[in-house]
Amino acid sequence: MDPIETARLAGLIEAFGADPARWPPEERRLAALADSVDLTEAREIDAILANAATPSVDEAKRMAAMSRIMMAASGSKAASVPRPRRVWSAWAPAATALAASFALGIYLGSAGLVDDLMPSLSPGQDTAMLQDIDVTGVSDLIEGGSS
Repeated sequence: MDPIETARLAGLIEAFGADPARWPPEERRLAALADSVDLTEAREIDAILANAATPSVDEAKRMAAMSRIMMAASGSKAASVPRPRRVWSAWAPAATALAASFALGIYLGSAGLVDDLMPSLSPGQDTAMLQDIDVTGVSDLIEGGSS
């Protein structure tokens, strides 16, 4: 017997009982395989359920219980779903201002618009920019020489 069919048969017996007449019509083809499976426990459960009485519910008591449940649910806060709190909203303005000032500083520095505002190392000497220094000039500046 195929393991998939065996598992399907076990699921059918568990869900619908041992009697293939209660199985869905498209699954009744597996009834031939039921002979190879021990159905004793499933038949006992079917017999117990067949003899069990359906519980009777007093309509007035059912309505009273439903109204108590509805009254309790309408007054509780569990019925309302809290909105998720946005953590980023606390620091988003500061992060935006910081990013904008960083971008503005890079633009002004690379365009040379703030060169006149920065103090020079000595009178008449311009401020060194990154694009003014080549790789060999860096060692000259560190050693104190001029490039």
